[in-house]
Amino acid sequence: MTHRNLQPRLPRASSPARGVRFICGRRALVSSALTATALDLARTEDAHTYSAEDVFDTLVCTIDHRGPIHYGAVLNLRGTHAGTIWTLWRDGIEAHNAIVLPDCPATNGDHACSEFSGHPGAHSWNLATPPRPTPTFPLPIPPSPHHDNHVTNRNPAP
Repeated sequence: MTHRNLQPRLPRASSPARGVRFICGRRALVSSALTATALDLARTEDAHTYSAEDVFDTLVCTIDHRGPIHYGAVLNLRGTHAGTIWTLWRDGIEAHNAIVLPDCPATNGDHACSEFSGHPGAHSWNLATPPRPTPTFPLPIPPSPHHDNHVTNRNPAP
């Protein structure tokens, strides 16, 4: 398996279909503290040099599960069988710990599973990203209770 320094591919489902399985899809921003933790861990794991640009900006829970605990890749380590730095976070609580986990060894033809070894649920090639609602623009803005409905001269003459 060739390890690429890319965030796991998220297949997109155009519309929910019967029998389609989805990733959790929960997202969270990667904090500067988690970036520092991941970079420190990467330095101890292999001889490659990593920078903050190598760390993902956003955590995406790509695991097939439901619940308040989420799994997200933080940094793909370089090299064959190098693994990936992952984190866990709970709804409403910022992720700050990280661990190196080996990549899932499962393959489906030319597709390798993009999760960690022993992950719960289906392999990544069997999962789709849940559809996200499309916002309608412009969004209606409710009137402010402090807004006057009449125009006043904001620059009165002295």
